[in-house]
Amino acid sequence: QVSALQSEVQLTALKYQKKFNEYMVHISNISKNLAGYGKGGEIKPLTIALHRENDTLGFNIIGGRPSPDSEEDSSSEGIYVSKVMEKGPADRADGLQVHDRI
Repeated sequence: QVSALQSEVQLTALKYQKKFNEYMVHISNISKNLAGYGKGGEIKPLTIALHRENDTLGFNIIGGRPSPDSEEDSSSEGIYVSKVMEKGPADRADGLQVHDRI
């Protein structure tokens, strides 16, 4: 009975350790994103180099359609990251996140 309880405690500890590590990565990413802002809140560009694996860079995009009201050549909507595949090239690069503007 004690052995079963010890095993259960170990499994619970591993689950909490995994969650803790996920939170630390998230906090690290938030800190990096905050570092991308300059004085006055303007956004500073961040360059990330990704290497294609299995025909993917590990993220999806959304947007890029020009606004009908826009007279400019560039889209006022922009292109944004809609998904970062877990353990893919973009995920491992630590910098690209959902809602980032490309």
